[in-house]
Amino acid sequence: MPPIRRYRATPVPSPADLHLLRRFSFGYTPALRAEAAAAGGARSWFEQQLAPSRISDPRGQAVDGWFPLLAHSPRTAFENQKSGRVHRNHYTWSIARRALLRQTYSSRQVHEVMTEFWLNHLHVYAQASPAWPFRPGYDEVVRHHALGRFTDLLAAAVTHPAMLRYLDADSSVAGEINENLGRELLELHTLGRESGYSEVDVRNAAKVLTGLGVDRITLQPVWNERDHERGLLSVLGISVPNLLGSGRDAIADLLARLAVHPATARRIATKLAVRFVADDPPAALVDRVAEAFLSSGTSIPATLRALVDDPLFRAAAQPKVRTPMEDVVATLRALEVTVGRPGDPGDGAAAANAVLWLTTSVGQRPWHWVTPDGFPDRSEAWASASRMLASFRVHHNLAGGYYPRERVTYRPAGSRLPRRRMRFDTLTDHLSRTLRGRPVDARTLAAACRYLEVSPGTVITRSHPVVRWRMPWLLALLLDSPEHMTR
Repeated sequence: MPPIRRYRATPVPSPADLHLLRRFSFGYTPALRAEAAAAGGARSWFEQQLAPSRISDPRGQAVDGWFPLLAHSPRTAFENQKSGRVHRNHYTWSIARRALLRQTYSSRQVHEVMTEFWLNHLHVYAQASPAWPFRPGYDEVVRHHALGRFTDLLAAAVTHPAMLRYLDADSSVAGEINENLGRELLELHTLGRESGYSEVDVRNAAKVLTGLGVDRITLQPVWNERDHERGLLSVLGISVPNLLGSGRDAIADLLARLAVHPATARRIATKLAVRFVADDPPAALVDRVAEAFLSSGTSIPATLRALVDDPLFRAAAQPKVRTPMEDVVATLRALEVTVGRPGDPGDGAAAANAVLWLTTSVGQRPWHWVTPDGFPDRSEAWASASRMLASFRVHHNLAGGYYPRERVTYRPAGSRLPRRRMRFDTLTDHLSRTLRGRPVDARTLAAACRYLEVSPGTVITRSHPVVRWRMPWLLALLLDSPEHMTR
């Protein structure tokens, strides 16, 4: 194949900047590159993103008003479900839809990425029967702390009514201990199995957590001192003062000391490295990130800075397969699909509601993982042939504007031609730069030529079949590539 004639009028970020932007956003766009360039580079953009309240976010905040059911109190939501006025699904689906659209349109991309990360780490199944009315409030609590201190995030999440009801802690009382929350606190939220905690530690953690509850009538969180189990308790060497004073102080003390335990630091550092570096991250990188976590007093921004500034992060070339949720959001962003405000929550055809059917068709419904360990974050979990074929179908439908069709605006095919006439290889290079943030490679161009039955030098105009009928094929081919299917 002859040398590709490039379209350099469409700028692309440096490979290092593209790596950082892709790992800490929900997908590349030309607007994202422009934001990074205006900030002085991707690293400066990242620093700005660590203070999300300072970033104007009109599109992300507009989405918040699109799902009025999420403003209902837990009591109102429960009564609506009980009376049949509003089905529970409309509440739990609204949570997922709002998250997907925030991820698509928010200017606060690092905040969205970290909110999703922590919601998966401190997972509460959205459909869990006693917990679902509390899930909207739980999401906002985790969002509030997503770029704060892990110590505060852990305390707020573990004692939230959504978590208490999901893991049965609201029914765990002195003399009748339910170990579920105590076990997951140690196994999933903090120390990890490899720390060597025992069954006695699990039971003692569960005992310390007693007294937290939810009023069965008002559905408001309550504290019952008489239900709190007293005694000398120890959790993996952490001695908890639990004889005098309020039991709530004992709970706060245990959670604060678990948050700064070296085993917790290593577990959090490992999960961050698996998410943002590689499925099997270098031990030296994990050690340095864990040290930053502890030395900063569990500051999440400081921990993330240590991660992205590490030479092993910058050198990480191993691709991470996007989850179905990430793939759908990244595709909406790449194609610049404009989703409008939905009408009735039962209108499944409206694009703002149909985005949930898109992720579901590829194998993932956000926050609907049943068990408390959250969705897997290793590439092998999302790289099956059936998943890839489902992603290809979604790419084709969105590239052609075939589905969804209601309350949504797609870019006309002709608008993707930056000049009145141009060679096919130059057009494909421009589209690759726009959708994937990088010039087209020879292998992809060769595949596009065969697929669309043209040569690199074929002159393309708005009346050419490539623009009139086959543009969805070309866009989908670029999106079906590893460069788009990985972070």
